Amino acid sequence: MKVYDRLKSCFINKDYCISLSNNYIYIINYKEILEIDDKKIIVSFDNFSIVITGYNFKIKRKLNIEIEISGQFSKVEIIK
Repeated sequence: MKVYDRLKSCFINKDYCISLSNNYIYIINYKEILEIDDKKIIVSFDNFSIVITGYNFKIKRKLNIEIEISGQFSKVEIIK
């Protein structure tokens, strides 16, 4: 399996969506926000969590199952 296919299956799924750009991250169908401050965000899903590190994080929009965050992202980690 190619690296792109693995990333695609991880970030775009029928159960959730994680969209990254230079200054924004958009997450749909997360389970819970475990930690959030201006340098680190931990978001849980049913089978894994993601840890986002960087700086100047700001919540731009938050609904029941959607969140949009702006900032400078340096790393996104998947924890199973």
